[in-house]
Amino acid sequence: MVPVDQRVNVLVYADAPAGEGMRCRDLLPYMVPLSAVGKVPAQAQGCVMDITAATRLEFVQGQGDVLYLYRVEILTYGTADLPRLDPFRRADCFELASYLLPANVDPARAAWRLVCRYQPPPRGHAHERPIRIWFLIPVDTGVRKEDIPPDVHCWELTRYLGPPRGGETFPVPCVLN
Repeated sequence: MVPVDQRVNVLVYADAPAGEGMRCRDLLPYMVPLSAVGKVPAQAQGCVMDITAATRLEFVQGQGDVLYLYRVEILTYGTADLPRLDPFRRADCFELASYLLPANVDPARAAWRLVCRYQPPPRGHAHERPIRIWFLIPVDTGVRKEDIPPDVHCWELTRYLGPPRGGETFPVPCVLN
């Protein structure tokens, strides 16, 4: 884990906004996932590691001390038949996909709230069969449901989670894969 408030370099797509003192979580939608490193136009960009990025994003060390985005955590709903999870191991979202509450099911039918993690896909990847689930956004973020685009990827919403904590949330639909 990278310490909070440390300045780091992350690999971002070439169209990422530049700015001095940017927080890493604000660059999340522009970060190049590990699976796309070397395959897309990208550049290293500095950012300040904030608490959300430090606790919800996982990086691997790349060339020249540049961090590559490896995995992200999401907060979502599980179904009643979700198997018992090891509390000390963050489950992989795709391993649990069949137990995640689909976005076409009323969120009131959720049996669990859970955190899982996965490797985000690269930009422009093809969707054969999108997996749409619910993402839970803390109400204290200042984000409203109407601010979220309809086909947003779940991993792009991680920037709104903040550090692990309890609290009230609201669900928005997102695409997992």
